[in-house]
Order: sequence, then C-alpha cells, then structure tokens
Amino acid sequence: SRHSGLLETAAMRQSGVIVCGCGSVGSLAALDLARSGVGRFLLVDDDILSIENLCRHQCSIADVGRHKVDAVADHIRQINPYAEVITASCALERLDPAVIAKFCAGNALFLACADSRRADRYAAQLAVALQQPFLSIGLWERAFAGELFFWQPGRSLPCYSCAFAGLDPAFTARPQAARSFYSTENDLQELSFQPGLALDIALVTQVGLKLALDLLNHDREGYVPRLLQQLSQYTLV
Repeated sequence: SRHSGLLETAAMRQSGVIVCGCGSVGSLAALDLARSGVGRFLLVDDDILSIENLCRHQCSIADVGRHKVDAVADHIRQINPYAEVITASCALERLDPAVIAKFCAGNALFLACADSRRADRYAAQLAVALQQPFLSIGLWERAFAGELFFWQPGRSLPCYSCAFAGLDPAFTARPQAARSFYSTENDLQELSFQPGLALDIALVTQVGLKLALDLLNHDREGYVPRLLQQLSQYTLV
C-alpha cells in the first residue's frame, strides 16, 4: 500500500528479473527489487558465500558456506513470502535455455551483475533472442566508478556486443570469468580479494535499479520514468 501511486503493484508482482550474478551488486539489486514489488526472480550464480564477502554482500554470517543464490532467495522470501524464486547454482551459460525461456514468458528483465564482460555479453544475447530488456551494472577498479548499459526490444539501440565492439581491446576484454571489476591486472596478482566499499558499490547499483524499474514499467500507462529518458544507453557513474 505504501507503493500506491508510485508503481502498479499488481503488474510488478507479475514482473520477473533474471539476476545474473548474486554477489555484492546482484544481492543488493535482488533485495531492493523485491522491496519494490517485483514478484518473480531467477537467481543465477555458481559461487558460494565466504566470510570475506560479508563487508559488501547483503547476506549475513549465518549464510556463509551456502550458495549465494540460495542465501539471496531466502532473504527475498523474508521480504515477500509470496515471491516466486527460482535458483540456479551454475554459470548462466550452463543453465538450460528452456528454463530461461519459460521464465521470460511474462514481462522479464535480464539484469547482468557478474564480474565478467563475457557473462554480460551472453546474457545480452539471450535478452535479444527472447526480446526482453537487458541491463548491465558493473563496477570499475576499487569501485571508484561504475557503468550502466541497457537495451530494449523495439528500439533502434545497438546490442551489448555491437556497442562495445571496436573499443580498446583491454577495455572490451575486461574481465574474464572470476576476474574483478574492482582492481587492475597487476593488483589482482597480489590480492586474494576485491577492494571496494559497499557504499561505493551501492551508489552505482541504486542508479542502475532506477533504470531497472523503468525498463520493467516503461510501456505501462501512467508510469513516469525515473531515468530512462535522462541517461544515454551507456552511462558512467
């Protein structure tokens, strides 16, 4: 009822989000979207929550040792016990495409939050194939900045792969699987963790989530976009 006049709550309950990566960005995104009324989630991540994740992750010490998708799913249900939450403790590339296609039968958003451009590119390709909107939220080294990229079906917008083609190879290759947005290549050889304050990560993620709400609601009568008409397709925060 507190969302009345801000979002169409009945429509939001039918909306779905495929969260690709349930780390510091994905966990925050999933829980805040649950608080905003999103009713369906497909959580995809093969990682396990470890003690060093807790300074940035939305889950708690009680969840250490669990798959991140299972921990995040339980926290979503604590916000909304009626939410439909499907978990896949594997890389998105290994998930049965039929599961993804079935989830996308309704209104759905691909939300790419992994530490890999390769993973983001694969999620974007699925979004284009299934004609669902796509949003990538990524952090740069030490989380001093972040980038947002979105795509919508029915608009003359380049896809993720096309948009990043032709840029500096070191930029477009950043990063491969299990590589971090938060540090330089030299630093990664010396560090066993990913530097970055939760506050800095949250700043970029919250801007992205305003875009996520716009992408889920852009075609609904009476909806007033928050950022979709204000930002370019690629935005550096």
